Amino acid sequence: AQAPAPDSSRRNITASSPPLSSHRNSHVSQSHSQALRPNAPLKPLSATHRSTLPNTLGSSPTATSRARPAHITPLTNSTTQAWTHARLATERNDWWDTRITGAPEIWKAVRMMVEHLQAGEVAEAQTLLDVTESTCPSGLVWKGVYDRRGEAYVVPRWVVFEPAGLGKERVRDSIDMGVGGGDGTTDTSLSAAPSKPYKVRCRLTTQAKDIVIEMHRGEKVASLIRKLKVKAGLQDSARVRIVYAGKFYADDQPLEANDMWKFEGHVLVAMVLSV
Repeated sequence: AQAPAPDSSRRNITASSPPLSSHRNSHVSQSHSQALRPNAPLKPLSATHRSTLPNTLGSSPTATSRARPAHITPLTNSTTQAWTHARLATERNDWWDTRITGAPEIWKAVRMMVEHLQAGEVAEAQTLLDVTESTCPSGLVWKGVYDRRGEAYVVPRWVVFEPAGLGKERVRDSIDMGVGGGDGTTDTSLSAAPSKPYKVRCRLTTQAKDIVIEMHRGEKVASLIRKLKVKAGLQDSARVRIVYAGKFYADDQPLEANDMWKFEGHVLVAMVLSV
């Protein structure tokens, strides 16, 4: 008797089905692709290098910014051409706050990288570059950081390095800009009397409770961090960054430097980066 022909549908499925690629193979391929992107370890900033003042830079658009006006010369204080350290800090904040391309979370990370490098903390900056899966082909952050999609994040030299030709602060300018004493507290020599204290609620990322700190108007974030370390039992060497409404404070800023800040009823986030 003639043997029955094999089931045609089963034969077709067996013959034509391609081997399935595993999720692991896909992940390995993606990781391999990321490993091929040009990258170099971040390099420390030279303490003696000086950049050019922003208002001396050219204003013509670059190849990457022809579709929009170049934000090269921010003029937060347009009534004067004098550049001081206080104005530089204000203009840098203005520049960071007006980035309109790329991912906001990557811009925040790049800003923190720059601030760590300015403080001589290369390892911390490198950690941020690695955890965001970003790359820096030259190792020089101001020449371009690239996210995992390949989009560039370029920071002007004057935001990274101190420009040459900064003028001296005038006492009136220091008061207007909210500049206090060099130790991070309010410089009472510039005011008749200290303001009435108010309470600040801080939420540490390492603890499940809020800590209340007493502050004065105009008092710097550096002072807040010192008080917070004592009250929270943190080591003096702990690295703490203060965040409010999605923006990081510089240690030499008062809380009211953030336009969203209200003196009562709001909570600051205290990010403990190292203990």
